[in-house]
Amino acid sequence: RAISSLAIAPHGELLAAGAHFDPLVYLWDLSSGRDAGRLETAHVHGTDALAITTDLRLITLSLKGLEVWDLATRRLLAANVEGPDAFEAPGGQRLVLAADHTRAVVGSKGRTSLDVWDLATARKEATVHAHERWLDDYLVTPDGRRVISSGDRDRVVAWDVAERSVAALVDHLHAPLAITPDGRRLVGCSRDGRVHSWDLESSGIATCFEGHWDRIRLVSLSPDGTLCAASAGSVIRVWRTVDGSRLGVFTADATVTAIVIQEETVIAADKSGGVHFLRLVPPGAAP
Repeated sequence: RAISSLAIAPHGELLAAGAHFDPLVYLWDLSSGRDAGRLETAHVHGTDALAITTDLRLITLSLKGLEVWDLATRRLLAANVEGPDAFEAPGGQRLVLAADHTRAVVGSKGRTSLDVWDLATARKEATVHAHERWLDDYLVTPDGRRVISSGDRDRVVAWDVAERSVAALVDHLHAPLAITPDGRRLVGCSRDGRVHSWDLESSGIATCFEGHWDRIRLVSLSPDGTLCAASAGSVIRVWRTVDGSRLGVFTADATVTAIVIQEETVIAADKSGGVHFLRLVPPGAAP
């Protein structure tokens, strides 16, 4: 099966993987590299997205709905699985956790709105209409105060959660998006294959990451914000965020479908079903 989503526990102890057309979520213990079991979800057509909270709850998402699992006990805590029309989307959904991990923001390409879900009850709380024609990507700022999204006309907007208001933020950037842990820099892409780091305080481009020529499909930052990985097709490139220096390039067996970074290791999944662990070795260091 082609792997559709990856998630790493906040402290790096577990890796979860889901696939389209497979209701199982596969778990690995990253300290030992061993199989840590499987969870059988109600997502009969597979999962679109996964996320793991700080208290080790696994959130699974598909067109059929959302589930919340306790990874310590492997017990289902809450579920809202209502059928194929539950999210009014054609697929390709994404799941982003709020800063306090009590809520999740759900959306998909082709929609103009985002849904906010309460993870304690697996119920939808609110819907945000952020773009006129379509939505490309979105994220929640580390302080939980804003949802930032990109969409039609290559415009990035910010939705204030408390005020329930939307304001234009950046033009000429599009999906995929990422944000540094301190919330100061937004990472977005241009159509020429470059990745830009945008300073949200000065409203200017801080760093440009170059090397790709095709349109970027995935971007990921390390938990400390020091590394950036981006994929175009089957090619992954990695940079230091402080100065845009290139650290490496890797070609997967097929189109890359998911990327996460854990310390100095880039973990990538591709359409062949493979999961690649790419260790970044400084020049001159022993592998």
